Amino acid sequence: MGLPWEDYLYITSFQYAPFGSHTDLRVPDYWPANSRYYNVPLEAFYQGLKVAVQGGYSVAIDGDISEPGRLGERDIAVIPAYDIPSASITQEAREYRFDRKITTDDHLMHVVGMTRTGGHDWFLVKDSWRDAWKGDRKGYFLYRDDFVKLKVLAYLVHKDAMPDLGID
Repeated sequence: MGLPWEDYLYITSFQYAPFGSHTDLRVPDYWPANSRYYNVPLEAFYQGLKVAVQGGYSVAIDGDISEPGRLGERDIAVIPAYDIPSASITQEAREYRFDRKITTDDHLMHVVGMTRTGGHDWFLVKDSWRDAWKGDRKGYFLYRDDFVKLKVLAYLVHKDAMPDLGID
């Protein structure tokens, strides 16, 4: 594609590697040998995504779309209360679902905006998957903050979007 890949950061958040270090993304369909993912704690992972989008950058995300809270006919993705309350989403809750393959690497999408309403951050996600065309926002979903924290495995963002991380 001709993109200057050295200008992009791969960010993830898992305890299988030390935080503040580079690692691989341990998913079954991950074919290239790439240890460029910078591993940060969940709160830094989430805040980094937020800062990038609020700064006008778009962000490519790798996430799980095979979830009961991803509702194509309503154009939203949320974590249902019967799964885990939003306030209880922690690094450990994320790890538990990933280690047991409850959270899987399903699909790549593109975050293009965000807003805050009803006490939650909502991310506008451009999506090509078939259920993204069921609702009113043809080709787009609104991902609530709890879904992002629990079900987004990694993201790719331009390094200028997150200069404070000091990643090399």
